[in-house]
Amino acid sequence: MDITDPAFVLYTRWDGFRPTSAYGLELPVVSGTVEAAQSIRETAPKRGIGEGFCTVRIRLTDGLFRAAQDGTPESCTLVFHAPEHRWEYLLETHTDGMYGTEDLLIEEYGGKLTFPPPEPVTEYGRRMLRTVSSETVPMHERYAYRLKLTAGGNTSRRRVLLKSLPLPQAGAYLDAAPGLLRQVCRL
Repeated sequence: MDITDPAFVLYTRWDGFRPTSAYGLELPVVSGTVEAAQSIRETAPKRGIGEGFCTVRIRLTDGLFRAAQDGTPESCTLVFHAPEHRWEYLLETHTDGMYGTEDLLIEEYGGKLTFPPPEPVTEYGRRMLRTVSSETVPMHERYAYRLKLTAGGNTSRRRVLLKSLPLPQAGAYLDAAPGLLRQVCRL
């Protein structure tokens, strides 16, 4: 088996996975569906150039052979899971003190994600405002969320500053704390 997506390690929950190691999978398994991260085992700390990440070994039994001849071959489905992260936003404003922490809010149009008011922090040597989603979000290639940045806090006089806030992308900010997917926005 080969990994064809270079972002596989970013989108897959697999504790202890090392992309440079060699792995193996023994088939058949007891059930037709198996947890990939538990069934695929490391076989060597390094793999050769041009080798797939995992070697599949099929133990050919009489029952397996007969099932294939009868037109009902056995199958195995490997299940991989996406990690869940909280979304962290760092907001950099051009003008110091232009917005107070209680003035800015990140809102999801459908109300599926919530963010507390941002707090001042120093990141990348600059003063920023930081907020982290209250909910964890399973990683996807595309998300069904739409976020906006508003000013005016929880008052009726809120105004939209950004109607389409960029969503975090895996691998964009690798210095984020574990369990966080970071997005930096300059206002």
